[in-house]
Parts: sequence; C-alpha cells; structure tokens
Amino acid sequence: MSRVSVLIVDDDIALVTLYKAVLKRHLPAMRVEATNDPSNALIMLRQEGPFDLVLTDLAMPGLRGEEFINRIRAGDTEGDAGTPRDVAVGCVATLPPPDDRDFAFFLRKPFGIEQLVEIVSLQVGSA
Repeated sequence: MSRVSVLIVDDDIALVTLYKAVLKRHLPAMRVEATNDPSNALIMLRQEGPFDLVLTDLAMPGLRGEEFINRIRAGDTEGDAGTPRDVAVGCVATLPPPDDRDFAFFLRKPFGIEQLVEIVSLQVGSA
C-alpha cells in the first residue's frame, strides 16, 4: 500500500510553508508536497502523482482556483504517474466557493492548525 499524498497549492508562500510543516509534523506518514504556483501544481499532479488530496486556495493570480480545478476535472493531470480527474479537492479561502460540488471540504481562512489536521485526516483516512 502506498503512502497517502497531499498537494498544497496557495500563492502565499508563507501559508504554503506553514500548511506543509503542520501536516508533516502531525501526520508524519503522509507525503506532503506544496507549491505557490497553480501552473506548477498541474505539472506536479501529472508527473509526481498520483495524489490523494489537493488542498488549494481559490484567489490566486494567473491560473485562478476555479480554472485550476476545471483543469484537474478535465483530465489535464492524468498521465503515466498522474493524478486522476476525480481526486479529492479541498478548498481553503476567505470566501466560500461559488459552487461547492467539486470540493471535498471548505476551510475558511483564517483557521486553526487543529482544524487543518482534522479535516485532512478525515478526508484521507489517516487520522
């Protein structure tokens, strides 16, 4: 059985660093990767996958969160080592997504470390 893996995507590098450190500390068996560039995230999902969960912000410059999710759902991340289009996606943002049907969960910023660990644990089954 392979390790559970999570990809964090947020344009705020400080938050990316924090989320990654928190998940690695509290869920050490989990593989945690992160980037502050959604275009790079699509490459990572395709080449370094498969991932079990994508944790993403919505308000990002360039490739916005909604477009990023649409690219995943369209199969842009599939390939030899790719992440399937039906991967679970969690949203972290200051405002709720306009349509939550594509999200496994929503965390409103700011949120506590405990909330992040708990919801990721529940989503990937590695509590």
